[in-house]
Amino acid sequence: MHIFAYPSIWPETSCIAAIESMAAGCQSVTTNLGALYETCSPFGTFVNFDRNFNNLEKKYSKTLLHSIKNYWSDKNQSMLKLQRETINNTYSWDIRSIEWKNFFNEIRK
Repeated sequence: MHIFAYPSIWPETSCIAAIESMAAGCQSVTTNLGALYETCSPFGTFVNFDRNFNNLEKKYSKTLLHSIKNYWSDKNQSMLKLQRETINNTYSWDIRSIEWKNFFNEIRK
């Protein structure tokens, strides 16, 4: 899989599937609904959510096609390499476990 195509119509609070796909080096093409923008920024490719699903479908299709056509460009491949490194450094359990341990130590005080 090269592209995580996720035309979400649900206001996500976070999206573990998006995080995992970006950690694997997949390009994320999604809507900006809910917290998807915060979860996938600055690497995701976003389509502005539109409650008119016909409009959303047209905008999403155009954006996804552009991502498919440009997937192998040097610029995109460099961005995906940086994305993979950044996401893995941010969301790895080695990092998260320290954050949780610090949080629990802080609330015990």
